[in-house]
Amino acid sequence: MNRIDKGEIYKWFNLFVGWKEDPLVEIRIIGHGRTASGYFTDPDSIAEWIERYDTDNIYFTVNSVSSGSKGRAQFQKIIERPSSTTTDKEISSREWAFIDIDVDRIKDTNATEEETQYAKAVGRRVVRFLKEQGFSQPIVTFSGNGIHIYFRCQMLNTDANTKTIQGFVEALGMMFNDERIKIDPVIYNASRIARLPGTMSGKGRIDDPERPQRMCRILSFPQEVRINDNAYFEKIASLIPEPPKPSRENDWGRESFDLQSFIRKHGIAVKQEVRAAGGTRYILDHCVFDPNHKAKDAMIFQYDNGAIVYKCLHASCSQYKWRDVRLLYEPDAYNTREEVSDFAYKRRMQGVERKPFTPVEESPEKGPVWLSLDEVPTLDPDSIESIATGIKELDKKMFGGTILQQLSIMTGRPASGKSTILNTILLSSVQQGYPTAMFSGELPDWVLKSWITLPAAGRNYVKPSLKRNDSWYVPKEVESKILQWLKGKLYIHNAEYGDNWGQLRKDILDIIKKGAKNIILDNLMTIGLDDSEWDKNKAQIGFIHELHDMVRQENVHIWLVAHPRKQSAFLRFEDISGASEIGNFADNVCIVHRINQDFENQAKAFFPKHKLEAIKDAGYTNVVEIAKNRVPGLYIGDLVGVFYEPETKRMKNNPVEMFQYGWDSTPVQQELPMTTDNYWYDKEQDNELEF
Repeated sequence: MNRIDKGEIYKWFNLFVGWKEDPLVEIRIIGHGRTASGYFTDPDSIAEWIERYDTDNIYFTVNSVSSGSKGRAQFQKIIERPSSTTTDKEISSREWAFIDIDVDRIKDTNATEEETQYAKAVGRRVVRFLKEQGFSQPIVTFSGNGIHIYFRCQMLNTDANTKTIQGFVEALGMMFNDERIKIDPVIYNASRIARLPGTMSGKGRIDDPERPQRMCRILSFPQEVRINDNAYFEKIASLIPEPPKPSRENDWGRESFDLQSFIRKHGIAVKQEVRAAGGTRYILDHCVFDPNHKAKDAMIFQYDNGAIVYKCLHASCSQYKWRDVRLLYEPDAYNTREEVSDFAYKRRMQGVERKPFTPVEESPEKGPVWLSLDEVPTLDPDSIESIATGIKELDKKMFGGTILQQLSIMTGRPASGKSTILNTILLSSVQQGYPTAMFSGELPDWVLKSWITLPAAGRNYVKPSLKRNDSWYVPKEVESKILQWLKGKLYIHNAEYGDNWGQLRKDILDIIKKGAKNIILDNLMTIGLDDSEWDKNKAQIGFIHELHDMVRQENVHIWLVAHPRKQSAFLRFEDISGASEIGNFADNVCIVHRINQDFENQAKAFFPKHKLEAIKDAGYTNVVEIAKNRVPGLYIGDLVGVFYEPETKRMKNNPVEMFQYGWDSTPVQQELPMTTDNYWYDKEQDNELEF
C-alpha cells in the first residue's frame, strides 16, 4: 500500500504554505524512538525526503517559521536527532487557529471506524457553531483518527494572542468535550505541529483490522480562505468565566453555589452529566429559553473553581448567560435594579389624562383630588413593560428599552443611519413577540422590504450581486422563511391609502386593535397634517398632542422620525424640525450621528474628550446620542456606539455579533461551493450541516 500521497501533499502546501512571501515550513518526524527534522520551501523536496520515513508519524509546523531557521543544518533536507527544532519564539506570526478533535482512547493506538465517525460528528457541530458566530469557512482535515480544523487568522506572535487562542480552544472544550471526545486543550502554543496531509498515522499496529492505520487527508476547504478578525477568537475565549469573587451570595468565598440543588429545585431537565475540561457539563434536554433547541444544543457548565456558564449553541440565544438563567427562575437573585424617581412619569403611568375640558368632581372611585404621599402607589420598576431596541447599551440606559405608553423621537442628518437603526428596533420588537407597524413616507414598499429582510437574514445567508458592485440580496428560499416568520407580526402601511393624518390615525388605531404594540412613523414631514385652518406650527402641536395621548390610552410605544431643520451646524436637540413641542412632549429623544470627519471636528464643542476618544478607539461607525430620556433620566448626553455592516444593513453591538432571528430556528441548508469532492460528512447519514 502506498503510504505517501504526493497529490495530497501538494494540495496541503498550496493551502498552508505556498501563498506566503517566504514559504518556509518545518517537517518533523517522530517514531520508532527517533526524531528527525527538516526545513523546506517547496513541496517537491518534502515529498522526496519523507518517503523514507513513511512508517513514522510526520508533522508540519502550523504557523510561519522565522526565515532565520534556513541557517540550520537541516535546511532542505531531513536529519535525524537534530540539535534544535522550532520553538515558540521562532514563529514569526500566527496564520491558523488549530482545533484537534479526537476520541479518548488508549495511548499509541488508532481509532476504530465508529470512533472516527463520532469525532467527525462533533467536528461538524463545532464548525456549525463557529460559523453561526461569524467565522468564515475553515479548512478541515482527517488526521487518520480524528478531525483537525484550521481557521485562518492574522495575529502577531504575542503573549496576548497566545492567551486568546488558549481561551478559544478551552472554551470549545468546555462546550463540546464529553466522556468520549476531547478537544486538545494544549495545542495553543505558536510552534504547534500537526499531522501532515498525505501521510499515514503511524500509531498502533500496522495490521490491526479494527484499529487500522489511515492516511491524513484534506476533507474540505473553501474557494477563498478568508481571514477571521481577532475579535471573533476573543469573543469565544470570553466564554470562559472568571472564578466567582467573594460576596454576600457565597458567604464571602466560603461556599460555592449549589448548582445541582438549583437544577433539582426548578425541575430543569438534564439529559446527561459529563465530567470534562476541568468541570462538569450538564447537557440539558432543551434550552431553558427556547424549548425548540433540543439536547446537545444547551448546557450548564460549572468549573471546579465554582464559575458557572450557560450556553445554547443557537445564535438566537447567544445573548443569554448564566445570570439570565438564574433570574429566569429566581427573579430576585441579584436584586440590584434601581428605583424609578421620576414623579411626572409615575403620574402618567397611573393614567392621568390631559383632558377632558370640563372639570371632574371628586369621587370615591377616583379618590381625593389632592393626595398625600402615603396615598400614592409605589411604582415597582420591575413591573414596567419595555421593548428592547436590540442595541444593548442603549437598552441598559433606557430602562430595558422603549417603555409602553411612551413617545420617542429619532432624528439625524441624512445618511446618519436612522432607518437602519429603526429596522434594528423593528426586528428586535418582533423577536420579543411585540407586533410592530410601520409607516414610511419616503421608501417604496419594495425597497423597504429589502431593507428589512437583509438584516433579518444576516451575514450567513445574504449573497453578493453578480451585476452590481457592493450590492447584496437575500436568496428566495431564505426570504420565504423570513416573510413567514414576520407574517402577522409586522405590518407596513399601504401607500395607496395616502399620508393624510386623519386617515393614518384611523389606520393606526385599527392595527393597534389587531395587537400592534410598537408603531414607527417615518417621518414627520411626510405626514399630511391638516393646516388649512391652523398654521403649520399649530398643526404640528396638535399632532404631537394626539400622539402623546395615543400612547398612554392605547398602551403602545410610538417612534417618530423628525428631520433636523439645519444642515450645517452640529445637530442638537433644539434643531429638530417643526414646533418646539415635538421634543418637549416626547419621553425620549435620540440623535443618530455618523462617525466621520465632520463629527470628529464638531463634536469637540459638545462632548468631553474622554468620551470622544473612547468612541474613536472602539472603531464605531455610528453613535446614538441620548438627548432626552424620562426614565431613568440618568444618561442624558451619553453616546452609544454601534457598528454598521454594509452587506446586511445591520447595526451591530460589536463587529462580531451574529444575532439569529426567530425565522432561523431551523437553519436553511446551504451548499457552498467547495474545491474538493472529499466532503467530510455522509449526506445519507447526517445532513445536519452542509458546506
